[in-house]
Amino acid sequence: TIYVNWDGSADYTTIQEALDNAIDGDTIAVKNGTYNESIVINKGVKLIGETVGLTIIDGQGLEDAISIDNGENILIQRFTIRSQDKNGLFCDSSSFSSATLKNNFIIDSGWGVTAERNCQMTILNNLIYGNKNSTNTDGAGILIRNNFSYQVASEIRNNTIHGNYHGVWSEDSDLALLNNIISGNVGGAGAIDSTGVYHEGDGVSVNTYNNIWGNGWNYGGDTTAGNGTLVLDPQFLNAYNRDYRLKIGSSGDISPCVDRGHPDMAYRDGNRYETVGGYNTYRNDMGAYGGPDNIGW
Repeated sequence: TIYVNWDGSADYTTIQEALDNAIDGDTIAVKNGTYNESIVINKGVKLIGETVGLTIIDGQGLEDAISIDNGENILIQRFTIRSQDKNGLFCDSSSFSSATLKNNFIIDSGWGVTAERNCQMTILNNLIYGNKNSTNTDGAGILIRNNFSYQVASEIRNNTIHGNYHGVWSEDSDLALLNNIISGNVGGAGAIDSTGVYHEGDGVSVNTYNNIWGNGWNYGGDTTAGNGTLVLDPQFLNAYNRDYRLKIGSSGDISPCVDRGHPDMAYRDGNRYETVGGYNTYRNDMGAYGGPDNIGW
């Protein structure tokens, strides 16, 4: 494990220095702080922040906050990732690259996550919000395109994707969306209508057990709702203040996304069961705080 702390008390003061000196399989543990960097990952490392919300990678609108140029089995966990009008994370690889994004805030960028060509993304239990350009004419929480010919498929599971220009936009790619909340993605008066879930071209977007609600258009292109789909107000605790936990109160004040994810036990909530309506249940909630990887928060 390699340690990074901006205050000089660790192995390195910048994340990029640690990456430059790491090898495949290393873990880079980053202490809380704001790292005004545009980092490039080109090897299979685990990049772990101390506390999501307090460990921040900010490209400052100069470059993408994180770029993946190469590497397999990359893990990026517990960061706030942002860069105004740029990508929070960008992957475009001529050789196969694979990365898992887990328990991050991916926010306030032009595009939260962009994956092109030979990039296989597994996107688990992230809050993805506020991703649109500064003129509010384009942008997306997740943009995946041109992966079909590389036989690469991406998985987007148990995320809350709210308040971006588009929610998930895909072109010529295979991807599966499961147990997500995709809501309130309403852009401004741009050239492209804002959409919750969009797909066009080769490949397919498979959408099951998601709540798709309150977007400019809920679906666009050739994508449609699948099994277990909800179209209901998710009832966040306080979306205005970006608190996207689900209401679990009295019988009349429970989010419809509680216990409405895929019923297979493989997806059950990872760190607790709830008592809802008098029944104890492990069935997973939709959104970033449900499913087996919610324990990573």
